Parts: sequence; structure tokens; C-alpha cells
Amino acid sequence: MAIQNAPNDRTIYLALNSIFTGSMAAIRRPAPIKKVFQQHQKRTEIVQLLREYDLPTVVERVQWLLAERVFESTEHAKAMFPDLFQVSAVQSADRAASEAAAAARQAQSLEEAVEEEEEEEDGADSGIENVDYFDGDPQAPEQQQPELDLSGDVGSTAAIRCTAGVVPSLFPMYLPFATGHRILTQTQSVLEAACFRFAVETIPDVLARRGWDCAEAVELNVVVRQLLKHRNSLDKLEANISTTTTTSDAAAAAAGAAGEQDLGRLTRSITQLRHTTVHRGRVTARVLSQFIADAESLATRLGDKEAMSSLSGTRRRVERHIVELENNKSMLETKLRKALDDIAARRAGLDRLEGAVVAGVLRADAEYQAFIGASLEGPTAGQSGEEADLGGAQLGELEGPCGVAEGGCSAAGGGGDGDDDDADDHALPDGCDTEDDEDCFEDALEYDSSLPECSPGWL
Repeated sequence: MAIQNAPNDRTIYLALNSIFTGSMAAIRRPAPIKKVFQQHQKRTEIVQLLREYDLPTVVERVQWLLAERVFESTEHAKAMFPDLFQVSAVQSADRAASEAAAAARQAQSLEEAVEEEEEEEDGADSGIENVDYFDGDPQAPEQQQPELDLSGDVGSTAAIRCTAGVVPSLFPMYLPFATGHRILTQTQSVLEAACFRFAVETIPDVLARRGWDCAEAVELNVVVRQLLKHRNSLDKLEANISTTTTTSDAAAAAAGAAGEQDLGRLTRSITQLRHTTVHRGRVTARVLSQFIADAESLATRLGDKEAMSSLSGTRRRVERHIVELENNKSMLETKLRKALDDIAARRAGLDRLEGAVVAGVLRADAEYQAFIGASLEGPTAGQSGEEADLGGAQLGELEGPCGVAEGGCSAAGGGGDGDDDDADDHALPDGCDTEDDEDCFEDALEYDSSLPECSPGWL
């Protein structure tokens, strides 16, 4: 394949965006770029790229893309190659549907986990003797292993099925479970500390009665419920609701009602956050982001600047990375769609070639069958009478074990009905005809050594 001299920046970005990441995206000089190519020279993307473009030109274009910070974030890449990140209305609808379906599954799983927890708490003092299921008791009921849900496992491809011409969806988005769980744990801890500080100011008697002497002693969902049950804390929470500057009574009432609804929604969301963290629920990246945003809103209601600052930083960081993740998924789907289209075109070409080859073989077979039929239908190709007589005469002359013609050396020396030229070439010396057969054969051997040396007993 001829090497092109004008590489396409879009093609280069698609091939190298997964290589020039992190610290690699900060490279600016040609030598380190060439070193990266050497380190990844066996990667398919590199091989295909250098098959079309020469290395010095590619390095030059990569250096320019790095200087433009295209590899540093998908936001920069999106500004330069907007078509790579375009999302159709159908794709948006599919993503929203997948997100809703995942959220419904997660809510159902979480509800079942909470119900199990409540049942265990209700039966703790029921008087039923506890059974240790780890002591090998044969009467212990067998615990059914829960089915593994791979829908959110970013390391699994079991849920992805790719058929010809169909692009599998990379949505809904999930962060690695360990990362998401640590973020939720940190968020829960920050909120519990903020709620404890707020409770110290508003409901110190409840803290004393329950023995909550530190933030680690409280459970997030329980302390939030206590804050809403007591007038001192509830009044302060409602006072922190942002209202409009209008003095209209109707507007103030509407703002108050909206604030109450918002507070109720926040309470439910914070409770879900706690249950998800405790029961190790897997949530989508969007749900995780919403949990953090609601936690920040509650911290604002509590008037806790320390919690607000911490949660605000976490929210911005998570949202920024979610945008990167979504953009990268959109780009990968575009890349995959193009690759599948190319494969489909090649497959169609191979199908046409296969059809042509099969048709050619069938046509050749039919033509040869027709030829054989025509040969059989025509006159029989037998020997003519002259050929038969000639063949019989030739066969009749061949006698004896050495294949020497009848007549002895006279045949070898030109006797019989042989050709005159052959007779002259193989004539024996004078006197051969006066000798007996055995002497004549010996003379013939001396004259022509090509005659077979066999016993002349047949003479």
C-alpha cells in the first residue's frame, strides 16, 4: 500500500487517544513521541496508522495535536472534532431509557436489602435461638447465592452483544465499584458530621438520650429523621430555605411549599444514599452524582460551610469526570459504528466474490458436462482398419524374451521388412550370414552394444 503524505488529524486522534493519556498528554517534543510509538509499536492502532502514513509526518501531527491539548480532555477534542461526539435523538432516548431501567433495578435491589435488614432487627429479640451457620450444622438451611448482575460491571463484556451492523450501547455509565463506594462513604461521613454539629445546636437532649457523643456514633438516616421530628431543628432547616425577594404573601407561601417538598425529597435521597453505601449497592454514575448534589444541598440547609466546601469540591470533580466518561463513550460508539460499517462493506464484497466464484465453478462444471455429453453422442472414435493391420503386424513380430524381432540378428542388422535406412545403419559385417545363429548374435553385440545381453538360447 502506498504511504500517504497528508495524515488526517481526526484519524490520528482516533488511533492514539487511548495512548496519549495522563502524563503522556503533556508531551511536547518529537523524541518522546517517537519513544511512545516504539513502546506501542505492536498495537493494532499504531500498525494501521503507520501502514498509511510515514512516521515523521505522523509525529509532526501528533506534536501539533498535543500542543493544542486535544489529548488532555474530551472537551478539547470535542471542540476540534465535534462530529466524533455527536449524539442523535435516538441515542439520547436509548440512553435515558437504559438509565431509568438501571435505576429501577437498583431501587428494587436496595429495597429488598433494607427489608432484610429490618426483618433481622425485628427478630433480634424474638426469643428464637440463634443458630451458627458456620459450625457445619447439617440442619442449617442452604443459603441461595444471589445472581450476579453484570449490568454495571465495567470489567465485564457479558452484557454486550454485538451483531453485524448493530452498535452495542455503552450506557448506562458506571464508575468502578470501589471508586463509587469510596465516594459514597466519604459523602456519608461528611454529612453525618454536619448533621451531628447541627444536632448539637438544636436537639442536644436527643443526642444525650441516645448516647450520640460523636459524629461516628450517629447513623445518617436516623439523625436526619430526628432533625425533622423536632421543631427546633426543623424550624432552622426551613429558615435556611432560599426564597425569592418578593414580599408577596402568595409568592412566599408558594416558596415555602416548594421548600417543604424539596426538603422531603432531600430526606428521601439522603436515606437512599445511606442505604446504598451500607448495603454496597451499585449505582450509575448519574445517580452517584445526584446523591452528591443532594448531599451538598442538605449541607447548605444545615448551614455547615465545612461540609458545603468539601461536598462542592467532590461534586465538581465527579461531574467533570462523568462528562469525560460520557464524551469518551460517545466517541467510542462513533468509532465502533464506523468500524462496523467498514466491516459490513468488506463482508458484502466477500459475499459478492464468493458468489462469483461459486457461479464460475458451477458454470465450468456444466460446460464440461455438456462437452462430455457431446462426445458420447457423436460417432465412436475407434481404430481404422489400416491402423489395426499395422498394429497387428508390429505385435506379431515381437517374439522372444528380449523383445528381439523374429529372424535373429538379421532383424537387428536390417533383415526382414524393416526400414531400409535402419537396415543400413545396423548392417552386420560380411560373413555373418555364413555363421551359425550363436556366432552371428555375438558379432551383432560387438557391432551394436545397445542390444540386450541375454542368452541366445532362443535362437
